[in-house]
Amino acid sequence: MSHNNHSSKSRATNSPTTEPKASVTASSTSSFQPSDDSIRERAYQISQNRDGGSGTEHSDWTQAERELSIAHSVK
Repeated sequence: MSHNNHSSKSRATNSPTTEPKASVTASSTSSFQPSDDSIRERAYQISQNRDGGSGTEHSDWTQAERELSIAHSVK
């Protein structure tokens, strides 16, 4: 008899599996570039807030990068 080693855990991950490169214009940011970890964390929050709504990991990533860059520039 063989046993299935797959668990019943959700297939969803806490962060995007890939880190898409976002194109951010010079007018929207200064030389500040948020860390991948901070972008990943914010992108996950955006994904969770969507709660199944339309969007992709890439759009979450670019939105997170944009928000973090803007937030830094207004400090």
